Amino acid sequence: MQLAFDECHRAKRFGPKATSSVCGRLVVDLQNDLKNARVVYSSATGASQPSHLGYMTRLHLWGEGTCFFDSEAFINEMDKRFCNNTF
Repeated sequence: MQLAFDECHRAKRFGPKATSSVCGRLVVDLQNDLKNARVVYSSATGASQPSHLGYMTRLHLWGEGTCFFDSEAFINEMDKRFCNNTF
């Protein structure tokens, strides 16, 4: 199975449930439900801040086998390194 998220930047507001957009929550839930699916993220404006990467769980930037426990740890560290919050 394959998942292709076109215009994926629409899911960029993903975080603690109180602050997540519906789209962000659905994209993450779908990836969690279909653990063996291959994923493609497609957008001309995928992220302009580290916090916009939270829904991109399949990039393996955080979690087991990485330097960051979870997306929050990754985002906090990137915010520290890029103090202007842009890439």
